[in-house]
Amino acid sequence: MRNAVMIMLATVVVLNLAGCKKPETPAETQQDVTEAAQEGAENVSEAKADRNEVAREGAADVADEQRDVTAAATDARQDFTQEQTKVEREAAKAAYDVSIERCEAQKGNAMDACKSTAKATLDTTEARLDARG
Repeated sequence: MRNAVMIMLATVVVLNLAGCKKPETPAETQQDVTEAAQEGAENVSEAKADRNEVAREGAADVADEQRDVTAAATDARQDFTQEQTKVEREAAKAAYDVSIERCEAQKGNAMDACKSTAKATLDTTEARLDARG
């Protein structure tokens, strides 16, 4: 009998607890919906702000890298141009030396004219290279 009373008492408690949850009124439901929508809109707004910040930072990083690449390319072109000038200067000097050796096979005024022409050619080439920078 004691078990039966305990079972009945437990059943009453369970049924009372199940019935405690009353449905919300339409006004309560509307309030909850409004709050949920507002909270969702705030979360979306914050997420968009975060996304936009990441996009701005990314664009700034890309711009910095592009400036670095442009500077590196400019430096490389300048270095190449300087080295190319050295090559052309050495080629002109080598051509001058060869010309002078050929001039040595001539005599008198012909040798002097040959050397003058070789020197003028070298001077012109060097002036052009100097002007290029």
